[in-house]
Amino acid sequence: MHLLRAAGRGAVAGTVATLAMSVPMLAASRLGLVRRQAPEQITDRVLQRIGLAADVQSGTARDALAAGNHLTFGAIGGVCFALLARRVPRSVPPVAAGIAYALLIWTVSYAGWAPALRLMPPPEEDEPARPVLMVAAHVVYGAVLGALTPAGPATSGRAAPAEAIAVAP
Repeated sequence: MHLLRAAGRGAVAGTVATLAMSVPMLAASRLGLVRRQAPEQITDRVLQRIGLAADVQSGTARDALAAGNHLTFGAIGGVCFALLARRVPRSVPPVAAGIAYALLIWTVSYAGWAPALRLMPPPEEDEPARPVLMVAAHVVYGAVLGALTPAGPATSGRAAPAEAIAVAP
């Protein structure tokens, strides 16, 4: 698959996967398991740091900005996965590869750069339900991402050379 086509499909898959992972996140909010969603918390902290918190006071505007940030982050994650998936052997199930990738995102983000930049507390200091919720939501993201992203080496659409075709004895 052409590189730009793979990136475009990855962006769409990442957006759809982000919408899917938002379902358990919103359910947890409705059930009172978490006070604020991570994208809202990160968006608010970034607005404070860059001096725009006073300019974006409307709850609706902040919610829209947080949702946009989350969808954009998910789409970019989808692009990266789609480009990486081209290198994953076809023997690796795409859903498994997607889940592994999403758990890596969770680890690097929630236990990595977000606490390091003081945008979120580290998982062990966060609300008790959030780490479990976010791991589960990332599993959903990865499963959907893997299901929607073609895996395996990219092909040019041309026939394979004869010497690359295995012939059973």
